[in-house]
Amino acid sequence: LSFAIVLTCFDKVEEFGYVKVLINLNQSSGQNNRTAGILSSAVTKITITISGVDPVNVDVFPGQTVTETIDGVPVGEQTVKIDLKDSSGTILYTQTQMVNVEAGQTSSPSFPADDFDAENVEIELTSPNGGETWELGTTHSITWTTSHSSENVAIELYKNNTSYQVLSAATASTGSYNWNIAATMDESSSYKVRIALVSDPSIYDESDNSFSLTSTPQPAITVTSPNGGETWQLGSIHNITWSSSDVSGNVKIELYQGGSSNQIIAGTTSNSGSYSWTIPTSYNEGSDYTVRVSSISDGTVYDESDAD
Repeated sequence: LSFAIVLTCFDKVEEFGYVKVLINLNQSSGQNNRTAGILSSAVTKITITISGVDPVNVDVFPGQTVTETIDGVPVGEQTVKIDLKDSSGTILYTQTQMVNVEAGQTSSPSFPADDFDAENVEIELTSPNGGETWELGTTHSITWTTSHSSENVAIELYKNNTSYQVLSAATASTGSYNWNIAATMDESSSYKVRIALVSDPSIYDESDNSFSLTSTPQPAITVTSPNGGETWQLGSIHNITWSSSDVSGNVKIELYQGGSSNQIIAGTTSNSGSYSWTIPTSYNEGSDYTVRVSSISDGTVYDESDAD
């Protein structure tokens, strides 16, 4: 998507010049094409500020080319600032360029997508957030939320509030990272995980409290079907399957849609590894369903479909 923003002024030729601003938000080069990644979902307004001229706000939509005419830009060196904002007016990205405006002439500063600086970034680590006990040699998901999903993050393990190991120096901020916990790591109850912005490590969040790594076998459940990509017809019968270890007692089976609990398929059922599910015809069609199987005795022990 390319947004061409043209600013011109034409009052008195000897006092004012022309400014043409090109903003390309669809670059394929650069760090990770950050602004292009958020444009379709987050950026709804561009604010153009030129020294000596009132700010101009432009509503933007995917696929739209915006042209604005502005009068009264003084001759001389001027500051041109571009702010990319969301619907609430919060600045997500910003870039500033200097331009020399000459009388009756057109100046054309460039605003490459990858030169925009992220603003007002928020990161919140959700797991592990304290109190978890994870077994050495197993795999667990480190999860987080962020206001800037196009900004890469670094993931670091802390022990006793001191950096212990870099789990990922830079990874896409998808909100989830599968951590293969090495069996050789030290057992301890004093671990924390930190998620930091790669472009500005001072922006980060970490576990609210410590969690534990242990060699003692821990209860675990793994959903094997449906595990993502299946298409099941309303009214048909399918087996929900899972495996488990060190889980005592029955399990609970729930249907999730869009990440939220939608239906309880079985409030309690034997931990046999299989449950025959007759899908009600009254359910809504959708492609964003997952299944969660959890321990009745310990609700923190669960697993759900890896994908919709």
